[in-house]
Amino acid sequence: MKLKKSFPLLLKLASYFYPITIERSHEPYYLELILSKNKLILNSTNANQSNEGLKQAFHQAFHQLGVYKKTYKNILVLGFGLGSVIELLQAKNCTENITAYENNPQVFTWLDKYYDLENIQLHSDSAENLAHLESNYDLILVDLFLDNQCPEFLNNLAYWTQLKTHLSPSGMLIWNTLIPTQPKVIFNMTNVFEKKVEVERVNRMWVN
Repeated sequence: MKLKKSFPLLLKLASYFYPITIERSHEPYYLELILSKNKLILNSTNANQSNEGLKQAFHQAFHQLGVYKKTYKNILVLGFGLGSVIELLQAKNCTENITAYENNPQVFTWLDKYYDLENIQLHSDSAENLAHLESNYDLILVDLFLDNQCPEFLNNLAYWTQLKTHLSPSGMLIWNTLIPTQPKVIFNMTNVFEKKVEVERVNRMWVN
């Protein structure tokens, strides 16, 4: 992934001293696109949605889980944001085929405007509907939030049971949650996930 266009030099230089708001949106909820140290950051009212803290949290989790030690033929990302998680994997040459879903229309618009998504199959469908998934994936990353809350459908065991049918026999599934706003699931987490990893004292990654 790379930016389609460069920002003016003075703007890029200024972004190393203070974050600069590039765009804002209030639909379907508040989002802002910020340039900081010449990197685009996506924030909602109460959470970082891409890059910055979220990227660092996944980076630490990937190290702890040995994710960087493999190459994944098929990767599925549910909740793409600005693609910072994929950038981490691409930097380590871990990726081959990438399928991603991002159904926030504003985020989708910003992705199209600012990023070159070559070799990434990006869909605007909701991650709630898994019927459109056709492949088995070696790595599934779930990072779905409405601001700092997980969507309600993630609380249902049936969803995870269906999603796991698309995981290859030796594959890994990682679900990112926030410790302060843990989802109120209606099932025993140990029936779905084998372990959890906590990073940055904020993120709790459930792993299968």
